[in-house]
Amino acid sequence: SERAFHHGKLDLAQAEALADLIAAGSRRAAQAALRSLSGVFSRRCEALAERLLMLRVEAEALIDFPEEELGPTVGAALAERLALARGELERLLGEARIGRRLRDGLHVVLLGRPNAGKSSLLNALLGEERAIVTPIPGTTRDLLREALELDGLSLTLVDTAGLRERAGAVEAEGIRRAREEAARADLALLVLDAERGDAAEPLAAELPPGLPALRVYTKVDLVPGFRPP
Repeated sequence: SERAFHHGKLDLAQAEALADLIAAGSRRAAQAALRSLSGVFSRRCEALAERLLMLRVEAEALIDFPEEELGPTVGAALAERLALARGELERLLGEARIGRRLRDGLHVVLLGRPNAGKSSLLNALLGEERAIVTPIPGTTRDLLREALELDGLSLTLVDTAGLRERAGAVEAEGIRRAREEAARADLALLVLDAERGDAAEPLAAELPPGLPALRVYTKVDLVPGFRPP
């Protein structure tokens, strides 16, 4: 692959895609790497770069030769084409972000109050008992990371200490680490105890700005007729 890159058989994006294909940890990641390896992404980037170059040439011509009186329609058409190119660039950036997540996997953090059922949820998703579950609040004090493949997508699930104001020194350190983990996450699962009536808003207020979150209600079998608020 190094020789192919130096001889122009592969561009840099394709060479990186080959490395991603070798290191792919899921079916979807491998499929995304294969698409990039085929040159699809590179061709779209090159076509967009060519369009932007032509737009720049035309814009500079309008600035350098104002005496030509090309009229307002030319400038309006140029602005419209530039907006279309910007839309294409935003789509490419969005696809690149999705590709990165397919390659690296999603970082999912489980957040909730003590005894909300975070560790039980982790065990259920993994299909095995990896986290210790007890009725004693504050059982989970450190981060527990586990890998999972879900529908062809790699996930790193992180169980955390229950969030509360009053906690001992050891538990408080676990809460601090939980908040730090949330700052690095791609998605938060807000685990809410339906029997206790946990509210989502206080937990959501503690999330970093822009972090997507899903509400997961636990113990709903203990609350007849439960409906999420």
